[in-house]
Amino acid sequence: MKTRKAKLTDAKSLSRLAMSLGKFYSDDYSSDISPFFAKKITVESFKSYLMDENAYEHYVYEENEMIIGYFSLLNATHFLYLFVNEKHHKKGVARALVEYALKGKEHKSYSVNSSIYAVPFYEKLGFKSYALVQKHHGMVYKPMVWIKE
Repeated sequence: MKTRKAKLTDAKSLSRLAMSLGKFYSDDYSSDISPFFAKKITVESFKSYLMDENAYEHYVYEENEMIIGYFSLLNATHFLYLFVNEKHHKKGVARALVEYALKGKEHKSYSVNSSIYAVPFYEKLGFKSYALVQKHHGMVYKPMVWIKE
């Protein structure tokens, strides 16, 4: 098991991982991915994110040289994507990615638009909801924030 910064060559694996988790973001919890979300997680979209080092930070978690987790930060304080292979849910992969990415950072707050499925995970990290559940382009999420006390 290894956590590292993501590379441009990871784009295809990241897209595949994200596509496999689409049902967790759908507003009707179907197995279909909303067309809006599908456009955001194509190989080309990931290549674009990975090349933009000014706005994004990207991290992957590997096991046996396979990417099983991905975490990205937007503008250093917004949790943009946190994907973990479904077979590895609730095994510490997400926490390991977040801890690796935030090590040494001293921001006073972080935000996330959490899938409903991931709300308990973010609550364990200390995030609090600050708005009602939102629905947007076939996706459903809960806006949350963590503020250093």
